[in-house]
Amino acid sequence: MKQLTTTSNHLLLLFLLCLATNLDLFAQGQKVSGTVSEPKGTFLPGVSVLIKGTTHGSITDYDGKFDLEIPSGTKDPILIFRYLGYKTQELPVGTKSVFNITLIEDAEQLKEVVVVGFGEQKKENVTGSLETMDKKLIKDRPVTSTSSLFQGTMPGVVATQTSGQPGADNMSIIVRGSSSINSTPALIIVDGMPAEMNNINPQDIESMTVLKDAAATAIYGARAAGGVILITTKRGEDGKVSFGYNGYVGLQTPTKEHQFVGAVDYMEMRNQARVNDGALPLYTEDQINEYRDGTKQGANWRESILKSSALQQQHNLTVSGGSDKIKYYGSGSFFDQEGLTANTNFQRYNMRMNVDAKINDRLNTHFRTHIANSSRTQPTRSVGSAFYNANIYSPVDPVKWDNGEWNYVRNGNPQRWLEEGGDRISDLMYTQMMLGADYKIANGLTAYIDYNMNYMHDRGTAFNNQHDYYGANGDLVKSEPNWYEDYNASNLYSGLQARLDYEKNFANHYIKGMIGYSHESKTNNNGQMTKYNYLTNSIHVIDGGSMNPTDWRMDGTASEWAIQSVYARLNYAFKDKYLFEANVRVDGSSKFAQNNRHGVFPSFSAGWRISEEGFLKDADWLTNLKVRASWGQVGNQNIPYYDWTATLATGSAVIGDQGVSSVYYDKTANPNIKWETKETTNIGLEGDFFGRLIGFSVDVFKNRTNDILMNVPVPPQFGYDAPRVNAGVVDNNGWEVSLRHNNSIGEFQYFVNLNMFDNRNNVVDILNTGPWIEDDGRVFTDVGAPMKSWYGYKSDGIYQTDEEALANTAHYELTNGRIKAGDIKLIDSNGDGVIDGDDRELIGDPNPHYMFGINLGGSWKGFDFNILFNGALQRDVVLLNEAAMPFALQATPHEWMKEKAWPNTNELPILREDFTVNDPGRYFSDFWVQDGKYIRLKNVTIGYTFKQSFLSKVGATNARLYVSGDNIWSSSSLWSPTVDPEIDNGGRGSSYPQVSVYTTGVSINF
Repeated sequence: MKQLTTTSNHLLLLFLLCLATNLDLFAQGQKVSGTVSEPKGTFLPGVSVLIKGTTHGSITDYDGKFDLEIPSGTKDPILIFRYLGYKTQELPVGTKSVFNITLIEDAEQLKEVVVVGFGEQKKENVTGSLETMDKKLIKDRPVTSTSSLFQGTMPGVVATQTSGQPGADNMSIIVRGSSSINSTPALIIVDGMPAEMNNINPQDIESMTVLKDAAATAIYGARAAGGVILITTKRGEDGKVSFGYNGYVGLQTPTKEHQFVGAVDYMEMRNQARVNDGALPLYTEDQINEYRDGTKQGANWRESILKSSALQQQHNLTVSGGSDKIKYYGSGSFFDQEGLTANTNFQRYNMRMNVDAKINDRLNTHFRTHIANSSRTQPTRSVGSAFYNANIYSPVDPVKWDNGEWNYVRNGNPQRWLEEGGDRISDLMYTQMMLGADYKIANGLTAYIDYNMNYMHDRGTAFNNQHDYYGANGDLVKSEPNWYEDYNASNLYSGLQARLDYEKNFANHYIKGMIGYSHESKTNNNGQMTKYNYLTNSIHVIDGGSMNPTDWRMDGTASEWAIQSVYARLNYAFKDKYLFEANVRVDGSSKFAQNNRHGVFPSFSAGWRISEEGFLKDADWLTNLKVRASWGQVGNQNIPYYDWTATLATGSAVIGDQGVSSVYYDKTANPNIKWETKETTNIGLEGDFFGRLIGFSVDVFKNRTNDILMNVPVPPQFGYDAPRVNAGVVDNNGWEVSLRHNNSIGEFQYFVNLNMFDNRNNVVDILNTGPWIEDDGRVFTDVGAPMKSWYGYKSDGIYQTDEEALANTAHYELTNGRIKAGDIKLIDSNGDGVIDGDDRELIGDPNPHYMFGINLGGSWKGFDFNILFNGALQRDVVLLNEAAMPFALQATPHEWMKEKAWPNTNELPILREDFTVNDPGRYFSDFWVQDGKYIRLKNVTIGYTFKQSFLSKVGATNARLYVSGDNIWSSSSLWSPTVDPEIDNGGRGSSYPQVSVYTTGVSINF
């Protein structure tokens, strides 16, 4: 920590020195004025006019006029005229006082190229819905995992992080919401091949593009129902070899920390809860006073397992260069993250090499290799279990007795099993290699071929230490056995892709076609052995345990999968004004029986560049305006490998003193299952004004997923799972809006990007078997409602008097206790005079709505900053179980319950120890559904890039210092100010906390 503080102080001092050395003083001098226009004579507002080498400048007004005073003493002043979308001009002032300037359009700036499936397209000609991440967000922000870059930065993309635990903080990424009861994760394509996103070093990424509608994704067919994320890694460039270093050190702290009552408040509140139930107090006043006056010390179980901070660091080295014959880019990185609890940490090593070689004028080859090795350490018992128990244990119970022995409370001692319970270590090796070539057969006709191989091997070991628990008097209370676990998991993926591209321009016509073939396969193997009752905690090998057959267990599985595909695409443009695209892909997957193995996934899209029409051609304020529409189908094969056939499972048992093996059917077969098919319709409008000074895009979409695979309900006595059938239908409709603004004022360049989106899913059919009720009756899926909605009773506040409550007691089917003042008033929704399960209905939607992101940044004289907000304007979250009824479940109340419980307020019911209508486990009601809208300051990054005049003296080409903070601040409508708004676990705090990370780093190139 001391070293980190010293480093931060040095960097702060360096920042201040940089600021001091870049200040300029001005005095009055020569005045100049003039106008700025484009070639057609239209005056340009907002043009930056700057005196070179200074911060002194002006901008043109709406009529393109500017006035500027050059400070006296300025030697040989030069004016710089800068405007987005136009070439920068520099003019010496000399003795002139009036400048009438014409800026020339920069065609290369305006013709942005974006990555699409199997190729690239000019952005202005794209007819599908896609979004490319701003390179500034990739380049300048230090992140622990690639997936975190998606939070708040792209409309339609929801990235959710529910844990900050080292090695387990990868986010789930959903594109345009859920459209199937089955999982539909986004397909990740890295350099043209499927890959794992979070094995990638973020520093190696050149660009990221999200494909959303079927026009953009249908070319990937079978696996594109959840959208497609295209990642391109960096390449070498012509020129001499360049070396680079980028590294940072960061400090992690919990974003929000659950606060529980101390011993005195706990004892008083529990006594009150018992009195409210008509029982005697549990604690005497003398017992409470022992904790009040310090005679006895209460425990804070959560603080006992959670550190206030932990370090993380990353270091990255790169080398790149090349010539007209060969280009190369290589990198190596090391990432180390300590945990906020004992025995949790994560390390990852990455190496990458990208080589592109030009053999001759027709043949090019490319080679990509990526190796990622990681090691994750965690306790043998889950960290989530440790937090859960630490949250419910009474503060009256000590963590350790006065004699130094660990206290055993119900499920054990969370601090002991984190610190002394044993280690679970997972070492993962991931290797990806790709070799490819492209050959120019004739003008416009090129052949491509790529072969890709991914291999993953995960080796893990775990040893749970034997330990004893003793009471305050030294008597043995509990003894926990030791055990050892050894497991291996591996998978091998291979893929071959070959395609022909044809491109032709003639007269006013542009045609581009592609046809391709791919074959992919994957095999999975894993095995595990566990042994119990070791003689000592020092032997960590599988043959060191008991040889008694009752003390060991072995498991293992093997599976394989393959898919074969052909695909084609046709693009046509007339006068770069009228655009058309068609895609089709045919997939054959081994996850289906032969009669339904193949799926056909077409898409069609069109675009009209309205800005190219004659009636708008001379509208100088309009740079681009395009309307586009698409329809298409994509598939979902993200289902178990062998749903189409009956499968056997193995088991073991002990008969007498002999271990025996068994084989049995674990489910029935349905050879008629087929693809889930998602049909999408999208209409979009996008535009840019004043040379991309202002831009926007709007999309409206309607998706329907047909033939969703579902399990047929069967009685438990059936013995095994019923077959899955194609029966479900789900609609998912929504919209997306993004606004962007880029400009410069003098040497200050800035940008503002805003996005907002929403989608709503609705179940159309679930095989007439609904409603499906899960999670103790709280989660509901049925026709006409969103998937997995909150399901329960409607409420009408809290009973204020016993008389009012007694008048309604007969309406409840209670198993324990009666209704009284302070209890939740439930509504008899169906009016039958009885409040029972038939009164339950839809009471909340767990899906966030009106998600938004705000990103703004700028640069001035070497300084730069970037600020990112994200959030949701509508979100239903719930308070469950221990968080709502702590004493009924033998848990500790949160601090905020002390002031909010009735009769202090009507925000929470009366404290009770009995299970009553207040229990969300038995009578889950909308009383416990909270407004979960929130806003979060996701990231702030501030940097300084040194001047070339300084860097040339030390042989560097670029150097930047930066400080950054992630998850800095948040505000929500939740009852508890200590609950992180993005982590939804019923308000119980029963998972590893979300973390804030504050980093200081440097990047330098030679």
